[in-house]
Amino acid sequence: MGLQNVDYIVCRNALHRFRFPEKALDQMYRLLLPNGKIYIRDLRRDANWQKVLERIGEKRWQTQTLVEDYVGAMASMLTTQELVEILHYSGLDNFEITDGRYANGEIKSKGNIREYEEDTEYVCVIQKEYREH
Repeated sequence: MGLQNVDYIVCRNALHRFRFPEKALDQMYRLLLPNGKIYIRDLRRDANWQKVLERIGEKRWQTQTLVEDYVGAMASMLTTQELVEILHYSGLDNFEITDGRYANGEIKSKGNIREYEEDTEYVCVIQKEYREH
């Protein structure tokens, strides 16, 4: 069974992991039904890095594999301006980008660690426009 068109796609902390994020966005958009939405939440390279390091914690820097993974991931993160440029280049103009603040206030993650979403993340919602033929 092949992929079918969908109403909603969520890309959480993953866009920076794609080698070619513009191709990933094109694929996601292609799979959307008319009026469908892509929700992207990801870390920003222009984030408050003290907050990012606090969020990551000490344990994750104790092995070379994790250090290499995090350094590579950080280098691949986009600024919000870079994301805007990719979206415009791809012809995706119906989007909104906001800081990563959660709608319901402070969120606690596993281990009761505070999330620093507004200091470190962005949210981008892309809507596929309905076009009558």
